[in-house]
Amino acid sequence: MDEELIKKLLFKREYQAAILNAPPDYLDRIGIPVMDDISIRASLDFIQVFVTGKLEFLLQLPKILRALKPGGYLWVSYSSDNSKIPADVNRYILWAEMAKFGMAGVAMIAIDDTWSAMRFQPVGKAKL
Repeated sequence: MDEELIKKLLFKREYQAAILNAPPDYLDRIGIPVMDDISIRASLDFIQVFVTGKLEFLLQLPKILRALKPGGYLWVSYSSDNSKIPADVNRYILWAEMAKFGMAGVAMIAIDDTWSAMRFQPVGKAKL
């Protein structure tokens, strides 16, 4: 279990959580029970989604935002600049696209050498 990463993500064990599109071994690495699908759940404290494609992410985003509780944590993980994972998403694109949905980036972390993550909150409700 990666306690340092769990702390950076502001995750608490009592949260109802989902991690979507996680890379291989990520769920084992963090060692916390989470859902990997949100189609039947509509009230989550914590959602982390891994993205490499802008269009795919934008198609998922309305469902993700509906599933997030007010005040919940939304982390969007994207391949870092040094990553060899092909992607058409970076922090600047995420920032611009999320603003269209009334969301502001409030924090960024490095997950590892391959992935970074940005935390989003509704504009005007951001808690740092």
